[in-house]
Amino acid sequence: MLKDEIRSRSRMDALYAENLKSSFFITPANEFIRKDTYFVVGEKPLQEYFRVTGYDLQSSEGIEYVTIDPVYEFDLTAPPE
Repeated sequence: MLKDEIRSRSRMDALYAENLKSSFFITPANEFIRKDTYFVVGEKPLQEYFRVTGYDLQSSEGIEYVTIDPVYEFDLTAPPE
């Protein structure tokens, strides 16, 4: 399982995890998927929004395992000129 954690200085267990439930995408290998990539899944009004927190290209040739966290919708409109 791939996830981000904050650890204490004494190297004990994680103090805080953003999301206790990990979700995954299994996709064909894609060079453009990297950490913090933003995904929109589905059609309105049932769209879901995710941010990549980790990925694995090494386990299976040609397959990428992507760990994602749900996020709020980003405003992707162009800034005013």
